[in-house]
Amino acid sequence: MDPLHIKIDSPVETRKDLLKTAIETTQLLQFYENFKKIRAEKRKTIRQLRTISREIIKDVKNFKEDLPPVHIPKPKKEKSIKIPVTVKPVKIKPKPIKVPKKPVSKIQKELKEIEAKLNSL
Repeated sequence: MDPLHIKIDSPVETRKDLLKTAIETTQLLQFYENFKKIRAEKRKTIRQLRTISREIIKDVKNFKEDLPPVHIPKPKKEKSIKIPVTVKPVKIKPKPIKVPKKPVSKIQKELKEIEAKLNSL
């Protein structure tokens, strides 16, 4: 096959784009490698946690077996005594509500005087 030559309009820009893409690709690869390491560490830590928790459960079981048996008496239920309580109804006398008079402003007084004069005409 013969080599094929194609003219590129802006070779510098194309080269820059290719280099930027190469840089991004290597960064993604680094990120992925780091991600794989972290995932492996997580799995390892979870396995360690499971083994430790199994050991703890086993130790607690052995500890309970080694303890002497203790009989704890159940608390007795106390009988509740019902005492009849009589409540006397209390009569409450309603107090009359005093409606405070609103202070009449000067403008309202003058308005009432003017209305009175109009009615007298």
